[in-house]
Amino acid sequence: MHSSTDQGRYGIVGRRGRVGSEVPIDASSKRIPSTGRGQRKDRGSSRSFERIYKGKIILAKDSRRKINTAQRRRGWMFRQATEKLAERFEAADEGTFEFGKTKLRFPAPVPHGEGESELGWVLPCIVEKAKEKVFFAPDVQGPVVRETVDLILREKPHLLVMGGPPTYLQGYRIGDEFFRTAIRNMEKILGTIPMVVIDHHVLRDEGWYKFLEPVRKSAEKANHKLLAASELLEKEPEPLECRRQSLYEQDKPSKEFLDWANLPEEKRSDKPPPLTT
Repeated sequence: MHSSTDQGRYGIVGRRGRVGSEVPIDASSKRIPSTGRGQRKDRGSSRSFERIYKGKIILAKDSRRKINTAQRRRGWMFRQATEKLAERFEAADEGTFEFGKTKLRFPAPVPHGEGESELGWVLPCIVEKAKEKVFFAPDVQGPVVRETVDLILREKPHLLVMGGPPTYLQGYRIGDEFFRTAIRNMEKILGTIPMVVIDHHVLRDEGWYKFLEPVRKSAEKANHKLLAASELLEKEPEPLECRRQSLYEQDKPSKEFLDWANLPEEKRSDKPPPLTT
């Protein structure tokens, strides 16, 4: 598949078809339905949704294949809600799209974490322009699957942005071997790819930096770099989610805000939160 258009008029929806899962979509009316928080919020959500997708080219994961039940439902709802707003809606799996001098390629979906798990599949994206190549591999959780590692090594991108493993679930929902495999695969990737940005799950764990230490050492031996996204801008990483509890203790909300938060939803929708600056 090939297409061309002006810059700034396309949107990419990959990963697990999550667009539409954060805010439920009424597929029959093609708008965001009431969330139980009042019509004012409903109207605002509808306007935001339309502003994001109207007139855009949407390249989304195919909701009919390589997909689990939850993904299929969200993907169908998303397409129903956006197809009439968008300039064009296309399933991107295994497709190639050209926008000016920039080429987007979407390989076949890869497992979200372990192969044959109930978590479904994610859609990688490769961006190429001139002699540069960026590979975006979201939610691969390591990766821990050989086919994902092989795909990355075949492509040999200059920059890889990759979802790390969910270490905060270690010993709770995921066994140690999962993480040993993730470390081995990351070391293998960093032996070939000159720059890797690690993102998503692993940064939810306060021990993320220590966990990645063996991978970082392997990268240094090859004169390669393992970074957090902020380090691309030469800024220190400040992941907030792993510090949620301590940040709350440092700056607790006021009693007035907590009282408002404990109101029934229908009352909260009619009364703005008491915020302090």
